[in-house]
Amino acid sequence: MNENILNFWYRSIEVIFKLPGAKVDREKFLRQVLTKGGATQDQVNNAIETTPAKAGISKLLIEDISNRAIRSHKIKVTLASVAAGLPGGLLGIGAIPADFVQFYWHVIVLIQKLAYLHGWPDLMEEEIDRDLISKFTLFIGVMLGMGSAKKGVAIMTEIYTKSALSTAKRFLDSSIAKIIEQILLRLGINIGRERISKTIGIAIPVVGGAIFGITTCNAFGTMGVNLREHLSKLPFAVSME
Repeated sequence: MNENILNFWYRSIEVIFKLPGAKVDREKFLRQVLTKGGATQDQVNNAIETTPAKAGISKLLIEDISNRAIRSHKIKVTLASVAAGLPGGLLGIGAIPADFVQFYWHVIVLIQKLAYLHGWPDLMEEEIDRDLISKFTLFIGVMLGMGSAKKGVAIMTEIYTKSALSTAKRFLDSSIAKIIEQILLRLGINIGRERISKTIGIAIPVVGGAIFGITTCNAFGTMGVNLREHLSKLPFAVSME
């Protein structure tokens, strides 16, 4: 693996994790969206204490709320991508490009929202380190449709389940590490393509910005749906009572 890609990834995601709004408050989020969706107060409280599925929240409501979240972030990330392709557009953080920052900020936030809707415990209770970033990288791999990432998330699900929805133990063993490498190699290719798209955006500001926005919109929407569909099939999304 290209060590530069590896270091860039971990360093960049750590920076994004620390940006305002990157952490989703699980209780606040579930209370807000489930109440707005028509769930009873008892259901909402139970969903926060256990999982939405165990609280009797319908799969249709979870799917509807999930799709709304995907659409909302897709619109926001697309508008930001167009702005990044215009003259005097968004600024990056240090050596991290602006389009990369805004895209993966929305990805990280959406991962948390979809995970909590589908029964996962608080993903951000742990300190921000390579282990936590690796867990989110597995989710991103699922968003990219990678089978190896789905296997990694399955392993992670088992660990959380055995921990009774508490903070999972460190799990970055050799098999998971190999999956992470595969995902980062794939992301390395994507990062390169994004840089090419951004270069086009600079050369042809208005047209380039529009093309970059459309590409981002399509990619983000597909990634969100991929994750939603996979999470809906995991044990956390099903009432086991």
